[in-house]
Amino acid sequence: MSASTAQTVFVSRMWHDHQPTYWPEWNTNGSQTNRVEYAWDSIVTKPNRSYPGSLAQNPENNLSDIFGIDDRRNFYQSGPRNSLANLSSSAGFCVSYSGSLMDGVRSLGNAGQLGYAGNWYAGNREARNWLTPSGSRRLTLRRGGKPQCLHRLVQHERRGHHHRRPN
Repeated sequence: MSASTAQTVFVSRMWHDHQPTYWPEWNTNGSQTNRVEYAWDSIVTKPNRSYPGSLAQNPENNLSDIFGIDDRRNFYQSGPRNSLANLSSSAGFCVSYSGSLMDGVRSLGNAGQLGYAGNWYAGNREARNWLTPSGSRRLTLRRGGKPQCLHRLVQHERRGHHHRRPN
């Protein structure tokens, strides 16, 4: 291909980040009892929760370890902005966060736990306003659906009572 027919190739990155709702039961931590548990709720209530006949604490996952890993904590808060700042002003990418991940991170930030700040989204909001020389956004943020489980669609038995989630 000659130089006169060559075209510029643009490379972009797309990151999709997801953490599920680890314990999709009604929240029992605090006054917001009309929603499922978010990450901080599950961390707080886990030590005192098990079902009759079981010694397992629920959720079984260690959410402090999952959300407390440095690379996750950094990426969920300002990693995309920091990465983009080190690239050419023509570079850009898209980041999507699942709704359940955003709920979990927001709950940790509001509680000031595991290194999350109440303004955990600030770096990405800043970078969302950066433009390429041609005027395109350098960072596009997308929010995915929530929750990504079918649990809320089925009737289930808990502690001898039947519960059905509202529509």
